[in-house]
Amino acid sequence: TKINRKRALLRKRKAIQEIRLSEIENMILDVEEYINSVENSEFRILLRMHFIDGKTWEEIAESMGEGYTAEGCKKKIQRFLREN
Repeated sequence: TKINRKRALLRKRKAIQEIRLSEIENMILDVEEYINSVENSEFRILLRMHFIDGKTWEEIAESMGEGYTAEGCKKKIQRFLREN
């Protein structure tokens, strides 16, 4: 019946969604593992705030304190990622 087809489709969509969620969770774990492996604590903090916490460059610069600018933080991470 039409209702059974809709239920089956809904179950299929839910299963796909659960698989995608699991894949995303694994990617997050990989990113966290990589960040934790970075020896330089400044880069580790910058990477975590940007990629895990989702802070803007302005928020990161403010959190890092005096002498840090949004553009400076962004450039540090860009250079780090290019070199590593």
